[in-house]
Amino acid sequence: MDHEKVFEYIKYVFDDANDEFKTAQYMKMFSLHMITSTASVLGMIDRLPRQPILDFVMSCYDERTKLFSAYYGGDGHILYTFNALTTLLTLNSLDTLKDIAFDLKSGIQALQHEFGYYGDLILFEVDSRFVMSAIGSLYILKNHFKNDSLFLSESEQTHILTALLQQLNPDGGFGASIGQESHAANLYCALCSVKMMGKINQIPSQVMNRIRFYLIQRQTASGGFNGRPEKQQDTCYVNWCGVPLKILGLKFAEEQLKKFVLSCQDGGFADRPEDEVDLFHTHFCCLYLMEDKVERVLGVRADLVEGWK
Repeated sequence: MDHEKVFEYIKYVFDDANDEFKTAQYMKMFSLHMITSTASVLGMIDRLPRQPILDFVMSCYDERTKLFSAYYGGDGHILYTFNALTTLLTLNSLDTLKDIAFDLKSGIQALQHEFGYYGDLILFEVDSRFVMSAIGSLYILKNHFKNDSLFLSESEQTHILTALLQQLNPDGGFGASIGQESHAANLYCALCSVKMMGKINQIPSQVMNRIRFYLIQRQTASGGFNGRPEKQQDTCYVNWCGVPLKILGLKFAEEQLKKFVLSCQDGGFADRPEDEVDLFHTHFCCLYLMEDKVERVLGVRADLVEGWK
């Protein structure tokens, strides 16, 4: 991987982030997480302007919902709260939140429902992404401020585990919610949520066997992964499939996967060799190729979370 070319690409995206034709409002916080995380993993975070990034992130805190929004003036949402926290973690700036840490927990807990967490209290959408974002946000707050009361109670964790396992389908995959089609990204969200709660060993063995079976079927003849049966390979699945495989200690054809990923680089990375590069696929390809330096569940540099549990 050409590190300099990758950085040049993400810096180009960063410089254009305020162009409404290139970065939609709802993508701003997620894009900032991907840009800073990738630059950090490459060892080039100091080449991005730190203070403007911090100012933007904090300007997106919504006091009404006690969550972060995707852009200044937007409504708070759990996805962008998680993105904001990972960005602050990457910049070693989580202390900025010391006066609102418990407010953030309150905002997140207000999203709880029977089967997990809503994304917000406007649309009341249900999705396993929101569960992972909520647990991930609380996990960051708990570990950084060394305060277990910022995390879920034991009974809440047990409830979430039960709710997530209800999203497991007969094929071993997980849907976005109960009864929905299996997808590797939803499996990733479910398994990472359970891992952050420290409850992987509480998943029944017969359930774990079904999950393993679904995962090992995702690698295609090209070396790349797909997310569902009969779908094309895509480099973003180095994350959605690769992280669960690593969590479970399952073997797969890593050299073939690496060749496929590298064949998709042209400055940044694309989903497949014949397509244009984009920030989303660049971010996940870099995390995979630099995985010895990465904490893959949170998508940040590993040394930033050393000693966390």
